[in-house]
Amino acid sequence: GSYGDNNTVVIENGAHIGDSATPSENICVGDHTSATNNRLIVRTGGYVNCLSDATTVGYNGNNNILEVNNASYTCSSVRVGYSSNSHHNVAMFKNGAKAGLSLSPSVYVICGQLEGSYSNTLIVQDPGTEVSLVRTRTGDAGWGNRLIVSNGASVYTPAVSARDLVIGYDTMS
Repeated sequence: GSYGDNNTVVIENGAHIGDSATPSENICVGDHTSATNNRLIVRTGGYVNCLSDATTVGYNGNNNILEVNNASYTCSSVRVGYSSNSHHNVAMFKNGAKAGLSLSPSVYVICGQLEGSYSNTLIVQDPGTEVSLVRTRTGDAGWGNRLIVSNGASVYTPAVSARDLVIGYDTMS
């Protein structure tokens, strides 16, 4: 979904994008403003390794979804709702998903990065779902962005300090 809408990519049953020797580069679901309602689904034993770059859900697009369902996802950084045009984008980890996000201390998981990026959501839910976040900002400059952890899921932050887990970073968020 670079310019298009209603596209879906499914990775499942042991299929993968990237591996330890050759990780994938930038993954973007919903690149341009016309890119809406696109989905990247990683489920049932699928695996994504994009350690060399970012995953962005809704760079400029709206209503785009990354769903990791009983699968593994490893990425150097994640942005859910990047630009002032991006809203209602979702990254969801559920049903025993395992995710290592923002593995570098200098990189963030950001939900609602620029002013005007609103109503974007990072969801971690269900027993056995584990997500490791080194640093996260929910509402970097955008407003109404959410991090939801529910139903027995676990979020780990190895070095939590006031600067590592931020809600409402900028005055506009």
